[in-house]
Amino acid sequence: MSENDYGNLIEKWKVDLIEMRARAMGFSEDEIPDLQQEIVLHLLGFEYDETLGATENTALHRIIDRKLINARRDKKRQVRRLNNETVSLEDAGAAERARPGMPDIERCELRLDLDAVMADLPELERAVCEGLLRGDNKTEIAREQGCSNANITKAVRRLRRKLASHGLHEYLG
Repeated sequence: MSENDYGNLIEKWKVDLIEMRARAMGFSEDEIPDLQQEIVLHLLGFEYDETLGATENTALHRIIDRKLINARRDKKRQVRRLNNETVSLEDAGAAERARPGMPDIERCELRLDLDAVMADLPELERAVCEGLLRGDNKTEIAREQGCSNANITKAVRRLRRKLASHGLHEYLG
């Protein structure tokens, strides 16, 4: 099935699973070998822990799908950036005056990604995220939520981990 051969480094069914999931997500045949190499490197550091409740197959599906989703998102961002650079090259001054900083489409997609993550957050973390989006500092958020700055700081740490796990790490300041 796979054109990449990893010998005894990783079990063949895992490499085949990457290929199967990549095809199911619509990646082209020429993209799959590179994706396999990247994901196999990640899987080499993966240690299955049966005490967590999921089967190894389920855990691998989740890891592979997350990596493929991130790869697709990165590819879309790269295309948007290339398109924006093309526009910039045609009229650099007008393009920058029209869109300083982050392009509007990327800002909208970021907000959609954030909204999807925020929907699953506990109440305090959601309130902290909304406060930060408004530009409030931790003290203002703590006062509004009726809790300590330490609780808000812990919530921010949890938010950072959750946003990073959803591929939004490049937006964390």
